[in-house]
Amino acid sequence: MRNRVWIVLSLSLVVAASVALAQDQGVQSVIGNVFLQNTTPGTAQIGHATITGTFRAGQVFVQQGSTATIPVVGNSTAVTGNTLGGSFSVASPAGIAVRGTATSTTGSNFGVIGTTRSAQGTGVLGLASAKDAFGVWARNTNIAGPALVAENTASGGLAAKFLGDTVTHGSATVQGTFEADTANGLAMLKVFQLNASESLFSLQPPGGGPTVGQIFASSTFSGMILNSQNVNQVMLSADVNGVGSVTADIKNFVQPDPDDEARDIVYACVEGPEAAAYVRGTAHLVNGRAIVALPRHFQNVSVLDGMTVQVSPLSADSEGLAIIHKSLDRFEVRELRRGSGSYDFDWEVKAVRRGFTNYKVYRQWDDPSVPISDRAKAMEDRRENARRVYGITYSAHRP
Repeated sequence: MRNRVWIVLSLSLVVAASVALAQDQGVQSVIGNVFLQNTTPGTAQIGHATITGTFRAGQVFVQQGSTATIPVVGNSTAVTGNTLGGSFSVASPAGIAVRGTATSTTGSNFGVIGTTRSAQGTGVLGLASAKDAFGVWARNTNIAGPALVAENTASGGLAAKFLGDTVTHGSATVQGTFEADTANGLAMLKVFQLNASESLFSLQPPGGGPTVGQIFASSTFSGMILNSQNVNQVMLSADVNGVGSVTADIKNFVQPDPDDEARDIVYACVEGPEAAAYVRGTAHLVNGRAIVALPRHFQNVSVLDGMTVQVSPLSADSEGLAIIHKSLDRFEVRELRRGSGSYDFDWEVKAVRRGFTNYKVYRQWDDPSVPISDRAKAMEDRRENARRVYGITYSAHRP
């Protein structure tokens, strides 16, 4: 028994001497081990620490000078269920659980990067359970930079997709494809960057389906299209010269019917093969003569070439009226057969608008300034619409 006690005491002395020697030479000489120290900042150590259980510290500072090594790795090897590679939490009202800071002023560096290798995975997920909370908040205090950038380098891939109601404050620039979807019956919005000079907003019903509207813009032409039965039915457009136009099957005005509160009065525009303006009124003939002055605003918007004047006598004794002179500022009336009657007459003047004398009645259906993704399908839908709405059947189908 005395021999065994002596052996134990001898081992204890050896361990104590080894620790004392390690402390004298510095903990760096203990290869393969890292010791927790009670001094700040402590002595730098080389080695590894494997901890089973719970490790708690007020602050952990990790620095790695090598670009080939990740300083901190959180890893969960479980392949099923909701597992976490690492978790950080903060209890203060204005606290930050995780902060990523990129300090380099040159090159492409990231404060936080999230990567997923799964086909259905998510690189970064932000969850908010409170009414006014945010899963992800993007803020930029510099006017020159964006608060959020979403990029997809794959051809035809979505750069961003929002599911549900979306509210955006500030401005946004989209390069590529942006998609917003909602489940409350509203249309889905997609934003496409067609090329270097054209972009397109496409409206689709929730869950997909035929496009119901488009907003497009290019360096020479911009506008908005509303579709029905895959055919462009309404278009608002503006060209590079600043000319805006509205194209629709019917252009109406609507006002309440004073005879019935549940009914509206709907009038449609009268249209013709020109961009014209008109003025009208009632004048008085004296001794068979009259000069009618035209308003200044009509003179400013009209051209004389092609201007027409109609007059209607308001007397059953009239011999008839003739226009013997017309200009943009006036026209002159005489009674026929050298009559000398004095009575009222109605008049109306129509003229082509200044700047629109080259109005084109016949135009190609596929205006190159309007984006058409599938020309053959668009022509097929156009033929069907012509048959259904206008009763037109083309004998030969040609593109």
